[in-house]
Amino acid sequence: MSVPPLGAVGQLSPLLLAGYWFPGAGWAGLLAMLALLAGMTAARQTLRAGSLALALVLALVSNGVISTPQSPPWLTTTTTHLPGYDGTLSVEDFAIRQNRLMSLAQPWLRHARPGDVLVFPENAAGPWGYVGETLWAPIADQARSRGVVILLGASVPTGIDQTWYNAAVLLGVERGQVTAHQPVPLSSWRPGGRDSAVTDWGRTGYREIAGHRIALSFCYESILGWPVLWQFLSQDPPEVIVELANHHWESPDSEETRIQRKALMGIGRLFGVPVLFADNRP
Repeated sequence: MSVPPLGAVGQLSPLLLAGYWFPGAGWAGLLAMLALLAGMTAARQTLRAGSLALALVLALVSNGVISTPQSPPWLTTTTTHLPGYDGTLSVEDFAIRQNRLMSLAQPWLRHARPGDVLVFPENAAGPWGYVGETLWAPIADQARSRGVVILLGASVPTGIDQTWYNAAVLLGVERGQVTAHQPVPLSSWRPGGRDSAVTDWGRTGYREIAGHRIALSFCYESILGWPVLWQFLSQDPPEVIVELANHHWESPDSEETRIQRKALMGIGRLFGVPVLFADNRP
């Protein structure tokens, strides 16, 4: 596992297995996995065998005492089936897209309690701006009056050329946005390009939303590891991990979603927190 800029493409590090070997151990478990990997490369066979034996004992103990964390009752994630688009949407298609999303938000709002959070998938709303804000204003007002928050995946313009943030827009009792650390290289992130998603490498820690400590992972980030781990660099770590994903393109025999989720669930196991998914499926 590496950090930016090399970390932009460093996928599926063996360190992501730490949560399956040492669940609940947190950063100590990550260090233990690093020590195991280092020990397994030792020149002497006795050191390799000793490292593996000690790690197996610790893993058996850790897996024997760990309990499965429960999904928080205040958090709801959605699965959508929205078509992809090539960066722009007609006014009609954009309105149809928002109506489909709002039809999911409205029933949730009727039963939501103060502090509840609803999460939509990555880029579910598409290009975000004045029109989107206007269409969502009644929903946002209702969410604000109920003391709840809706996280809406969207492409938010930076105001520089045609660049944009891969972000989750906050609607309701809190406003603003949470941006992805690392968009997908080439298809979204094109360094130096005038039409590109932008990175947010410098942000550490999590965003507290409606009083809850939530770590967000934007799709591709789940197989990198570091964008999620960086959010645990705080005195009070996140209490839940939520992935916003977009797999509208995925074929029935694709393994990407399964692999991506396994990697993120490993981090959840490492820190003993639940992992939930908001995904746009085919």
